[in-house]
Amino acid sequence: MKTICVFGDSVALGRNDEHGAGWPARLAALEISGGRDLTLYNLSVAQDTSIDVADRWQGDCRVRLRRAPESAGLVFCFGLYDMADESALDGGAPRVPLMDSMAQAEALIGAAAQVWPVLWIGPAPIHRNAGPMVEDGTRMTVSRARLEALNAAYADIARRLGVPFLNLCGVLEPSGTWQAALQHGNGIHPVAAGHAAIAAAVQKWTAWRAWMDSGAAAAAYSAYSLAG
Repeated sequence: MKTICVFGDSVALGRNDEHGAGWPARLAALEISGGRDLTLYNLSVAQDTSIDVADRWQGDCRVRLRRAPESAGLVFCFGLYDMADESALDGGAPRVPLMDSMAQAEALIGAAAQVWPVLWIGPAPIHRNAGPMVEDGTRMTVSRARLEALNAAYADIARRLGVPFLNLCGVLEPSGTWQAALQHGNGIHPVAAGHAAIAAAVQKWTAWRAWMDSGAAAAAYSAYSLAG
């Protein structure tokens, strides 16, 4: 039995997925239907930033992984709401400035990787014409340029830490399915087909497959790190 905890924001939570699943539940369903013995906890919270995830990940893991030390792993996917701007005018300051987000992410991922095997997934790309959105009563905008800069910075940090990183922007940006799902959503949160596209991308990822196709997440992580 593998036990995986996923930490993310509204995208991982499944915002705009008509079936209410989100990509983590879809990913778990793909693996279970393929015969894997898997428990996946989606611990995503709407609008969470890197600061929010850093504040809660240890407590959330402690109660869920205490009985699965040899087969557990953590997946992190955040950053969208770090770059969200709640100012009255577009182009204001993001919730978490880039340098602060980088520092938070490096401390968080570095600390988590000392305790559990970790996979890091970058933020998904947003539509080039994405306008302001209202989420839980809060109006905000997200700049594509800021999000792409954050994604590149996160990838560099992951490389430095030796943690596998999935560049969702690179994988999904060329996808017609993804772009259509964004258009039918709000330009930031896709409809169901987009969540399915993320799940499919993660399922094919070499680092994820190493976890799923081996006896234990910890052993797979060690093997991947040595090989990578």
